[in-house]
Amino acid sequence: MKRLRSLLADRDMGQSELAHLADINPAQITRYMKGERQPTLWTMEKLAEALQVDPGDLFPRYAQEKAKELVAEAIANGWLDLLDIKAVIEGHRYQQNRPGRRGEGESQ
Repeated sequence: MKRLRSLLADRDMGQSELAHLADINPAQITRYMKGERQPTLWTMEKLAEALQVDPGDLFPRYAQEKAKELVAEAIANGWLDLLDIKAVIEGHRYQQNRPGRRGEGESQ
């Protein structure tokens, strides 16, 4: 959680303010900062939104977790078979690495 700690310091923001902005229990923020818990995908997105950064910039495992979620949802809904999984993951990576993505108001 070094990146989270660094962003809070850069913004002169406390954990309680971040918790308020992200609508997350302040005790959870403390647990994340101490490394006692790992945030869920939804929580990673809420924290990144509150800090106005890309979730992938804040959490190294975000892209992998998001790709897993996309594939699981697609399979559960019958949108693809196993042969299409690579295309979904590659498409997600493309979206994550697309230049000029930040600040465009896009949601995942």
